Amino acid sequence: MANDTFYFSHDYNVRTDGKIKKLLAKHGWMGYGIFWALVEDLYQNANALPTHYDSIAYDLHTIPEIVKSVINDFGLFVVDGDSFGSLSVQRRLDVRNKKSIKARESANKRWKEKEPNANALRTQSDSNAIKERKGKNIKEKDNIYLEKSGEALEEFFKEMVMDGEWRDLVKKQYSLSDYHFSVAIGSFKAICMVSNEKYSLSNLKRYFSHWYHKNKESIVKNSNPTNGVAAIHKTIQ
Repeated sequence: MANDTFYFSHDYNVRTDGKIKKLLAKHGWMGYGIFWALVEDLYQNANALPTHYDSIAYDLHTIPEIVKSVINDFGLFVVDGDSFGSLSVQRRLDVRNKKSIKARESANKRWKEKEPNANALRTQSDSNAIKERKGKNIKEKDNIYLEKSGEALEEFFKEMVMDGEWRDLVKKQYSLSDYHFSVAIGSFKAICMVSNEKYSLSNLKRYFSHWYHKNKESIVKNSNPTNGVAAIHKTIQ
């Protein structure tokens, strides 16, 4: 596990909750696993995810009907239009943010009190803060939903292509040559650039995998796998 991985509290008595019991009764441990996978994703995406059941199901290797049921049928999540979140996740995020603010204020107070002799320690502290901030910026850049704009998406697609680990994983999963990978990215990019959707870098990667799975035969033949601007949303919703 990476050293900069964030964590959240997991109550040891979750399974005694009435809503969870109903979830287990209907969907068993698969439903329970899907619930926690969704909670993890919500923590990584500021407690807001799109209700793209097909895309989520593909990512979790299950079926859309179960994902939709877990999100909607047990009162475990709050659905607002085309997105959903969790009240308990939001409460924990609020507590964490408050603790972070208090810790920062306490640290600032201590630095002021020790100002005459603190230069050496501050240098190390500043170095650690820079490392932490860089890690946080990377996570935020990956998770924030940006308004559709050609410049923002262009930057995301450059980062997708430059992500060697992700690129190699996709090429291996679908047995893609460099050429066919470039064709696929180009087609997917053209569709996203003219859509009215909001995208984060992590969601672009997820949607690309689902979209390619749906259209791989057409892409390999180097033909246009879509028919109109709305095609991408038809395949991932």
